[in-house]
Parts: sequence; C-alpha cells; structure tokens
Amino acid sequence: DLPMEASLVQTLRDHGYHEDHHRVFLQSFEINSLRILNDMTDLKLVQLLGGSGQSYDQSSAGGTLTYAEMSTAAGLREIAS
Repeated sequence: DLPMEASLVQTLRDHGYHEDHHRVFLQSFEINSLRILNDMTDLKLVQLLGGSGQSYDQSSAGGTLTYAEMSTAAGLREIAS
C-alpha cells in the first residue's frame, strides 16, 4: 500500500529521463503498476513474468490471472495493449 509510481516518474524527470527515446525501461511484475505508469510517462514499460503463480497485485485482489495465462498469444496481445 505504498504507491511509488508518481515519485519514481518525478525522480526520473528531475534527472532528465522523461521521453520515449531515453534509454530507460521501467519493469514490473505487477500489472496495475505498469498501467498507472503508462498514464504517467512515455518511457518504455516491460511486463515481467514469473515462472509460476501470479503477480502480487493479482493475488492480493483475488484475481485469477496467472503468469502462464499472460504468456499465451492472447495474453501477450493484452499486455502489448
């Protein structure tokens, strides 16, 4: 329950990293964090996938989406969107 997205984006901006051509990749296992970041920055985002189970934000919210489902063709299309 400690949101870090806004402070992360602000710190990167303070150091001159804020445009999509900058060589910065923000990576997370958590889907919701990347969705929030997508609305806050043009930096590149990377969805990390675990070998099994599901992301913490999915499990803590009672979601059923697993890493295995995310790694299917349909899951990867959803991530890309």
